[in-house]
Amino acid sequence: MIKCTEKNTKYKYKLYQSSFVQGDLEQFKYDSKLAFANYNRLFGKNNTNSTWGYNLYNIFQISAGSLCFYKIFVELREAIFDFIDDDMQDPIWFQSWLNYHKSNEVLD
Repeated sequence: MIKCTEKNTKYKYKLYQSSFVQGDLEQFKYDSKLAFANYNRLFGKNNTNSTWGYNLYNIFQISAGSLCFYKIFVELREAIFDFIDDDMQDPIWFQSWLNYHKSNEVLD
C-alpha cells in the first residue's frame, strides 16, 4: 500500500511512501538486478548505464514477469491518479526507469 506522506500545495508536489518496497527491500533489490540484466541484454554491454539510457526503455517493460515490479506499478499508478485532477478524462502515460549503481558509482 502506498500513502501520501507530504503534500505541498505551494510547490505542487506530494511525497509517497511505499510499504511494499520498505517491507520487501531484498526482493526489490534482487528483481532490480534481474531488470538490469535484461537492460544489458536488450541494449548491449556498451550501454550499461540504465540511468542515462532512460529514453530507451520503460522499467515495467524490462521487468515484465516480476511480481515485485507489478506491485510497484500498481502503487505508482495509484499515486499518479491521486495526484492528478479528479476530473481529468484524457489518457495518461508515465515513463519510469531504473537507477542501478554500485555504492561507489552513485550520482552526485
